[in-house]
Amino acid sequence: MSMPDFVAAVEAIIEEHLNNIHTAVPAKITSIDTKKGLVSVKPLAQLKINEKVYEYPVINDVPLVMPSNSTLGIEVAVPIAVNDNVLLIFSEQALDYWRGTGTDNTEIKYGLSNAIAIPGLMGAMTDTAKRATEEKAIIIKSENNEIMLSKRNIAIRGEINVVGTLFINGKQIEP
Repeated sequence: MSMPDFVAAVEAIIEEHLNNIHTAVPAKITSIDTKKGLVSVKPLAQLKINEKVYEYPVINDVPLVMPSNSTLGIEVAVPIAVNDNVLLIFSEQALDYWRGTGTDNTEIKYGLSNAIAIPGLMGAMTDTAKRATEEKAIIIKSENNEIMLSKRNIAIRGEINVVGTLFINGKQIEP
């Protein structure tokens, strides 16, 4: 075998293996299991192997990422719906050990079954995201209700419903 043929053979083997490593891909939610807290997703990409193009299959039982600290009981949750865009990332190791259903000694690395979904992938910047960028603020919005936190102030727009005790400047306000 000549040196160029050897190099070409090695490159072909490497390319074949790299095509089976998944890192991140956009996807759409196809179904939601609220009891298990898992979603099914359809990757919005195609896989090309040996000049043939394949559609990714629907991936089931995918956990979602949302900011939280379960130890302290703190979480930020956003609603999700079928057809929402997510970013799928593929864990280096199987999720079985983390899920408490097995061990982490699998040979599968970056496999489709190791997908984790992050909601909120935007195809284009929304008006709210543009404002947050321009104002250097965090904006939480649900239709006409909004909270904006910036260096300047905290602005609340919408009806306010207080459940519990309300204090203003350290003084309790009676309902």
